[in-house]
Amino acid sequence: MAIVSSLDDVLSMPLNESVVEFEGKQYRLRELNEEQAVKYELELQDKKGKFDVTKMRRTMIAYSWVDADGNRIVDDSNKLKTMRRSLAGYLYEECQKLNRYEPGELEDLVKNSEATESSD
Repeated sequence: MAIVSSLDDVLSMPLNESVVEFEGKQYRLRELNEEQAVKYELELQDKKGKFDVTKMRRTMIAYSWVDADGNRIVDDSNKLKTMRRSLAGYLYEECQKLNRYEPGELEDLVKNSEATESSD
């Protein structure tokens, strides 16, 4: 195992990708970089800083679903509003694994946001 000794070593590491299958169709998913992860979490918040759970799955999918060249397939998560619930759930679960979010971690952000708001 090599010790990472420079910023260039870290920044040149490729993002992990995974091809997953659902009902005979394949989807290429790519992990988020740090900038995308921050944008994702900020995009889930409303103007008061409360997390909006209704956008959680489709926004994660929109950031992670890429074509063979690594380009995002969906640039606006609202385009995924009519996606089948079962497919959205499956892809969201796979995106969470790829991005190393613990199961329930994002949902806990929502719950903590709601608890903070109700105690104000």
